[in-house]
Amino acid sequence: MPQSADSLRALARTNAPHLSIGTAAAVIPTMTDSAYRSILGREFSILTPENDMKFQFIHPQRNGYAFAEGDSLVEFAERNGMAVHGHALVWSEANPRWLAQGNYSAAELQAIMEEHVKTVVGRYKGRIKEWDVINEPLKDEKFNVNLGLRDSIWFKAMGEKFLDIALRAAHEADPDAKLYINEYGCEAEDDKADALFTLVQRLQSRGVPLHGIGFQVHEDIGKDSDGTYDPVSASEFKRTAKRFTDLGLEVRVSELDVNMHGKVTDTLRSKQAEYFKSILARTQANNRFTSYAMWGFTDRYSSLQPEGEYNEFGNGLIYDEHYAPKLPYHKIKEALQGP
Repeated sequence: MPQSADSLRALARTNAPHLSIGTAAAVIPTMTDSAYRSILGREFSILTPENDMKFQFIHPQRNGYAFAEGDSLVEFAERNGMAVHGHALVWSEANPRWLAQGNYSAAELQAIMEEHVKTVVGRYKGRIKEWDVINEPLKDEKFNVNLGLRDSIWFKAMGEKFLDIALRAAHEADPDAKLYINEYGCEAEDDKADALFTLVQRLQSRGVPLHGIGFQVHEDIGKDSDGTYDPVSASEFKRTAKRFTDLGLEVRVSELDVNMHGKVTDTLRSKQAEYFKSILARTQANNRFTSYAMWGFTDRYSSLQPEGEYNEFGNGLIYDEHYAPKLPYHKIKEALQGP
């Protein structure tokens, strides 16, 4: 795509060179929607495959992989001078039926997981610079049970060591790739962040290859029948992230969106935009942040679309459904331009 000196990616390269500006991307609009394709290639320097590399899509049969969609996104990134953040190798969700209902023994599940990780990472060796090897391993409460880990198919088979096995397999397949744990709801100073921190310490004590943590930063603002939504403050997130960078890890904002609830007013739009900007400021100020990445960029293709409402769009991203840049886009650009 034609590049612009005032795109988000260009401004970050000049004024925050440690920081990639990223988005999740889906293969279908990348192939079929020229406006989507143009913005993706122009504004962003790193993309995360939204669904196309998850287990059920890339490994739909026990002995069969489906790489076409993943290959397409990697090739798009390469044509446009973008990096790729691979997502996601081992997760409690998005598992194919053959795996979830296969009644495999613990030994078989370990072999399947190792083979899957090595095959997928190995296919993109040298082309994908970093991976969410482990996605959302933690429960949302009762962190004193199972050491805080979800009771997933992988945990049931291997216990906590499934993390070690997956990370070591990824490192073996591509020793140069950066390996991440990606988690939601860990930005605040609370029990879940503490559980993630102690998990990382345990992994480090065992010498497991782990390079970074992805903080998803899915946030909500506004007020509706469920109550008032107050996102974690940028200052609190700053302190949480520093705990992990003090362990020697990289950190990234991996799936940022800001969902507006209730009546959408100019005041709420302004609050949304300022929140995008405030999180960006945290990533600009700490060079251990490697990415400021959103979970999509246009409300036309958004995971925030109301469930079952196919004629409505979400409102939590930086372009509207007609690809017009919204106030958050302009606030991000303003911050990247510097003083």
